[in-house]
Amino acid sequence: AGIGGPPLALIYRERSGPEVRSTMGAIFFGGLLMSLTGFAITGEIQSDDLEAAGSLFPATLLGFWISGSLRHKVEGDRLEQWIVGVSALAALALLGSSLFG
Repeated sequence: AGIGGPPLALIYRERSGPEVRSTMGAIFFGGLLMSLTGFAITGEIQSDDLEAAGSLFPATLLGFWISGSLRHKVEGDRLEQWIVGVSALAALALLGSSLFG
């Protein structure tokens, strides 16, 4: 389960970096809670899922640590360019997946 990040980011592309990051973070966190709750209620969370999550946790922490020092470098027009560029790549990946399976 997931929430479409590129469409949401495109909506906020002209906003400030802090507003984009906080809004997207809140939306993703809410979606995560709803997904995990649904998976837990239906019994879809297995031990191998928890192992995979645990193995990815250090990378998550590293990403948060690195993002703190980089966030001031991606502001204003540069942030908007990144949002549009990543959204375009996501659209191309979706199109490729739809066409070539």
